Amino acid sequence: MRNQTNKPNRRCGIFIFNKKKELLVIARYSQDDWEVPSWEHKNNDDYLEVAMQGVMEFTGIDFFNYKEEYFSPLKHNISGNNVFVPYVIKGEETADKFKCWVMMSDGLPDCEDWEWVSIKDAESMLNPIQRNILKGIRV
Repeated sequence: MRNQTNKPNRRCGIFIFNKKKELLVIARYSQDDWEVPSWEHKNNDDYLEVAMQGVMEFTGIDFFNYKEEYFSPLKHNISGNNVFVPYVIKGEETADKFKCWVMMSDGLPDCEDWEWVSIKDAESMLNPIQRNILKGIRV
């Protein structure tokens, strides 16, 4: 039987690019790095639905009415005990105002900022696992 502490930390997220080829990144109070919106994968949930849930919770952008073919799945990225299941959507102009629905124990939202950034800037802002995924994305 597998030890619970060895269970992988699996997250699903969406790399959202606007028409200017800028990437949407978020700054969370509970994390040190900027990141793309993502959500923890539990049980047997659908990866894309989990990724869309993360976008909705951290930005307020609702992708649930989009067709699945709008999202390009990418190869899962594994780093130690962390697994990231990425998707890409390009050409979005859906957001310039964001809302975070995830609240911390003190009642404050978990997101402190959102930015559209160039790929070059994102390479220095993202955590290592997401930075590695970004290197393989052609916009």
